[in-house]
Amino acid sequence: MPEYQIKEMKKTLVYSLGLLLLSSVVFQSCGPTETAEPVLVVTSFSDGWDAGSQTFTGDIGDSLEIEVSIDAEGIFNTARISHSDGTTLQEDARTEDGQTTYKSTFLYVLKEAEAGQTITLKVEAIDDEPRTVTETVTIITAEKKTPVTKYTAKLLYSPLENLESKTFFSTDDGATYSRNDVEKTADPVSPKIDFGYYYGNSDMASIASPAAYPTAIYDLSSWGTKNDTKMKLTEMPASHFEDIENNEDITEHWAMTDMSDADGDVINLAVDNLVAFELVSDKGSKKGFFLVKSIVGTFGTDDYIEIEVVVEGEE
Repeated sequence: MPEYQIKEMKKTLVYSLGLLLLSSVVFQSCGPTETAEPVLVVTSFSDGWDAGSQTFTGDIGDSLEIEVSIDAEGIFNTARISHSDGTTLQEDARTEDGQTTYKSTFLYVLKEAEAGQTITLKVEAIDDEPRTVTETVTIITAEKKTPVTKYTAKLLYSPLENLESKTFFSTDDGATYSRNDVEKTADPVSPKIDFGYYYGNSDMASIASPAAYPTAIYDLSSWGTKNDTKMKLTEMPASHFEDIENNEDITEHWAMTDMSDADGDVINLAVDNLVAFELVSDKGSKKGFFLVKSIVGTFGTDDYIEIEVVVEGEE
């Protein structure tokens, strides 16, 4: 073969190899690359969780447990949860080479300092590129609820001539008092007394404030203070009493009764009667209820009314 033909063949071969190498480079550069962001899923099964808005609503002390799941197309790097105040609450890095998935749970307890506020948790999924995907969890903490003061199984005895029967009641301390307890002491006890019991011929089982207490039963004119507690029999069933646990509950139940015509006594009481009352302004005009649990006898020595009492707690 002539020498010039051999040279031409070599040129052609080199050219062909160059084209082959170029096509290989082009093919490799157009191959699949990792372009997808990590898939981040945040879920919860806690009561108060709304999955649609990723919002949790609860009271102080309630717990939100969230489950975090990450699936990275490439390599998982970091999972991070941070508070809207900038605090990092949890941060986890990958634990092994080539790790592409991550799962964990995180518990957040609603704090008293956040009562009445809305805060957010930022959940981040980060891969090795690095690419970051973020989900936001909203937490709404209800206003702090002030617990009511409850007094159970209080026995108010029918008035006796010896003035020793524990006829009167004070919401200050939940104690019962006799007339002698009030009158035979230098301590100013009368300002404590909110109401007392009596059994009348026509009034039957009755409770009255000191200001409205029948003088034919007990003459309280010597008392330095005769509180004018206002009260009214409600139409609510007895079961409502158990539903009253905080001041907001009292407000809600108070609105169920028109107190515009409330006065200083309730007469002809029966078991399961639920009575609303309001203390005098010197006691903060606190609202409350008492429930009649039992009525034993009439006006004998050991005769009494048993009540349970609930009154607004101190804010």
